[in-house]
Amino acid sequence: EKTKITNQVSKRDCFEDLANLLISNSGSQTTPATQRVVIIIDEFDGIPQTVVSDFLHSLRRIYLSGVDSRCPFSLGIVGVKSITQLNYDRSISPFNIQDEFALPNFTLEQVQELLAQYTEAVGQVFAPEVIKALHRQTAGQPFLVNRFAQILTEELNIPKTECIDMTHFSEAHTRLLRERNVNIQHLITNIRKNRRFETLLMGIISRDRGVDFNLDNEYIDELSAYGVLSEDPDGFCKIANPIYQYWVMEMFQLTINGWEGEYFQDNKILVKPGNTASSTVNKGN
Repeated sequence: EKTKITNQVSKRDCFEDLANLLISNSGSQTTPATQRVVIIIDEFDGIPQTVVSDFLHSLRRIYLSGVDSRCPFSLGIVGVKSITQLNYDRSISPFNIQDEFALPNFTLEQVQELLAQYTEAVGQVFAPEVIKALHRQTAGQPFLVNRFAQILTEELNIPKTECIDMTHFSEAHTRLLRERNVNIQHLITNIRKNRRFETLLMGIISRDRGVDFNLDNEYIDELSAYGVLSEDPDGFCKIANPIYQYWVMEMFQLTINGWEGEYFQDNKILVKPGNTASSTVNKGN
């Protein structure tokens, strides 16, 4: 809603080019199209609902008409929510025009494979404990994994003949915790959308009570969609990864009574009685 178009000429040229592209690739009943045009719209759930409603009606008419002329072959929308989760016009049924999929986090094996590609290309190796710690701290969140690896391989200026070890990992981890990259900024923005999120997250972190991971709860469902919450083996809510937990604690300046380091038990994080969680920095594992 805050986005402003600064160049009207470029906007007009863009839509004219798109129309020409659709015409040139539309084909006919006797001559099939030589190319297919696929449109991908990012941040779809951030578009004003009044605009999206008309857009969805147009898609619906295209789908029902069965006409290929001057129409995109397919449309991909990218966002944290699907059409069915958004509060749009319920007269528009999305079930027969959409196919959705979620991008899961990397497994440990996938992180190992990713870093092995770097080793193969450059020759620099990672200590096995570094790879495990990187996956543990990020829980395989794709942006965090890649940003962590970027700091290790590009920004710390580690000689390429030197093995990347836990000392390097600790330095990269501290740097990652202290920066507000785009992923962390989105995390902060999403959490601050609703004051009820703070109450829920503080209850989960302080472990005063277990909170069932119930997606019928609109707040849990929304935080899960944002990638903030996930389900632990016992069916309770947990913060998706230790890096997110650190930032949640930073945001709310959460004071933890007693030794509440269980979530970080493998990561050597302990919070002393009376200290705020924001004063702790995980040094690595």
